[in-house]
Amino acid sequence: MSKNKLMKTAFVIMFTSILFSACGVYIGKAVPPPLGSRFSAQNGRGQATIYVTPSNNSFLSPPTLVNDSFTVTVRIANYTYVAGWQVKIVFSHEQLYTTAGNVTLAQDFIFPPLAYPVIPPIIGVYNATHDFILMSTTTYGAIEYSGGDAGLVKVKFYIKAVPTAARTMESQIWLEPVDTWTIDESIDENAEILYSGFYRIKDVPSHDIGIVSITVSATTVSQGDLLIVNVTVFNEGLFAETVQLSAYANYTRIDSATFVLAAKNLATIVLTWNTTTASIGKYVIGAYAPPVEGETHTEDNGLADGWVTVIPTYSGDINHDGKVDGRDIAIISRAFNTRPGDLLWDSRADLNGDLKVDGKDLAIVAKNFGT
Repeated sequence: MSKNKLMKTAFVIMFTSILFSACGVYIGKAVPPPLGSRFSAQNGRGQATIYVTPSNNSFLSPPTLVNDSFTVTVRIANYTYVAGWQVKIVFSHEQLYTTAGNVTLAQDFIFPPLAYPVIPPIIGVYNATHDFILMSTTTYGAIEYSGGDAGLVKVKFYIKAVPTAARTMESQIWLEPVDTWTIDESIDENAEILYSGFYRIKDVPSHDIGIVSITVSATTVSQGDLLIVNVTVFNEGLFAETVQLSAYANYTRIDSATFVLAAKNLATIVLTWNTTTASIGKYVIGAYAPPVEGETHTEDNGLADGWVTVIPTYSGDINHDGKVDGRDIAIISRAFNTRPGDLLWDSRADLNGDLKVDGKDLAIVAKNFGT
């Protein structure tokens, strides 16, 4: 087959596909045509992965408003023997909208300039809830291209609706498999793998605080030690809030703090637990901040994260393993004759709290050695 004949055949296929779509033939779920009715009955020599990127467009910070926009690109990867392509993107017209002016070829388009005709996109009705975007291009002379990754179509979507407070709305931006394809120079369809995309919108109330994380300074403490509890709080709302935060060991409140947190800001609050009166055993460390005025999304106002074990106090049990032995002596020896600020200073070895490690500390360990 001559190149001129190939080119004419390619254009007939391309424009026939576009015209059929514009006339509504593809409205609703398209039914695959019989083998050979669209292209040659031969399988193409090439292959490709066609995917939507970013695959997940998430709007998780309020306020998300009607007419806000985001952009996705349809790309092609690991492609061989591609002389033409078509993509059909289906999206919810109840939640999103776009116009032909917002559908363009990707910046790093798969074909070089002047190697293809410029065909305007078509936007039409897919079914009662979804619309479609259709684009198709074939190279002049059906010249084939291969490569690792290139762009096809870029689409700017606009948000048509937002969810009610504290709910999430999501929808698929998907590649319709029947009408998304590539062809080789013989107008045979290549093998394709398609990856669709999603978008999510979460709208939260104007007043909303939440506890993000809890970390502790140790997982084992001797009775009488101080445990440091770091609680990170996020103000997702639109206004500064006065937050009342409490930390708990099991169901007992161990410390609290009150502070002002600006909108859209994180704060890590340092709380402490004096374990002097704590019973020996395991404790779940948690934190809770009561809802601020006007807050309705309260699922994340409390968080429990991790166990802490309180063990008996043995004078000289420096490493908190429940016994006084050579490991504790090793810690004393390494820090011996140091003060705060010295290179080898280790506050754990200062057992009597006189801000130096000396024979008095070693005597405490020696007295309780083996217990």
